Amino acid sequence: MTSKTIFFLLIFLILVQSAVSQLRLPAVISDNMVLQRNAEARIWGWDNPGVQVNVRAGWTLDEFKAQADANGEWSVILPTTIAGGPYNIYIKGSNEIVVSNILLGDVWICSGQSNMEYKINWMGGWGNPWFEMDSIDIEKNKYPLIRLFQLEKNASDTPLSDFEGEWMPVNTVTVAEFSAVAFFFGRELNRKIGVPVGLVSTNWGGTPAEAWTSRESLDGNDELQYYTDRGYSDMPEEKKPSRLYNAMIHPLVKMAITGVIWYQGEANRNDALHYRKLFPAMIKDWRKQFNQGDFPFYYVQIAPYNYDKPMGGALVREAQLMTLELPETGMVVTTDIGDPENIHPVKKQEVGRRLARNALALHYGVKGLTYSGPIFERMEIGEEDCRLRLSEQMTGR
Repeated sequence: MTSKTIFFLLIFLILVQSAVSQLRLPAVISDNMVLQRNAEARIWGWDNPGVQVNVRAGWTLDEFKAQADANGEWSVILPTTIAGGPYNIYIKGSNEIVVSNILLGDVWICSGQSNMEYKINWMGGWGNPWFEMDSIDIEKNKYPLIRLFQLEKNASDTPLSDFEGEWMPVNTVTVAEFSAVAFFFGRELNRKIGVPVGLVSTNWGGTPAEAWTSRESLDGNDELQYYTDRGYSDMPEEKKPSRLYNAMIHPLVKMAITGVIWYQGEANRNDALHYRKLFPAMIKDWRKQFNQGDFPFYYVQIAPYNYDKPMGGALVREAQLMTLELPETGMVVTTDIGDPENIHPVKKQEVGRRLARNALALHYGVKGLTYSGPIFERMEIGEEDCRLRLSEQMTGR
């Protein structure tokens, strides 16, 4: 081997090493993001093993340091302050990255199947008269304190550390291609509490809750054996147990968040009795994985629809009602705003508004809001007059 060949080989190796060892951040830590306010927020990423990474944020004079481990992974805990911005975060390792236009506010995960995924463009776009006033509202008010993050769909048989996606500002183009329920939820929150709202949309139509639950949770719960013993070989990847948790939830668990909104259940109508155990187990699983206590989890009870088998939807709604036994949960009823001929009812503004009312009343402490209808507690039949008396739970609703 000639000296010239050796020289070019060395240059090539240096370039390769440089290319693979650059400082890198996950997609969710990027320009235009919302970072959870008043929190011990985690900033993380990858670099060459052993490299020291320095992190500095625009709202503090302190600098935070970490060293990339043998796998190249590093993280720092970055305390955040009251709502505000925009700020920059400066991160220096093998190279330097500036994450710009950051707001400190409240971050909500928005997940589920098609009714959470459904976009305004799928319902006729802004040309649909049902959304005409929303288009005018967005053009007028701009909503600069709301930011949207859309995860790309993916499924995996092992937990992943990152995904494709980006933070976007609000305008009629970005909102039309975003979860309608999520946007209307965030708009209502921003109107009422006035702080920045970050909406992280991670959903996939037609998917069951077991796909969104970690394998650790499924395998460790004897009551969920139905889902671990079923044959899934002929099913699409996105419907298999844990595949969506691995690819579309696990990469988020380091994030500091306010809570979760969830719209799902149609795909579990044929196993509704098992769903009574699965759905609360999934909520507990997410709370364990995020390790941020019993954060708010507000969900939508599925709307009536003419399914091919009777009672499937009703049994799912019953399972969802039973899940209110978990702390820090709230449920939106849609029996009055659904469409038995359309599994994707168009009234997404009202669904988002009702989810927001749960959050405003139960999490933000706004008084005087009706956020739930009456909930059945017991039935009594009078011994003398044979009258039927129904009592509702005293829940403050």
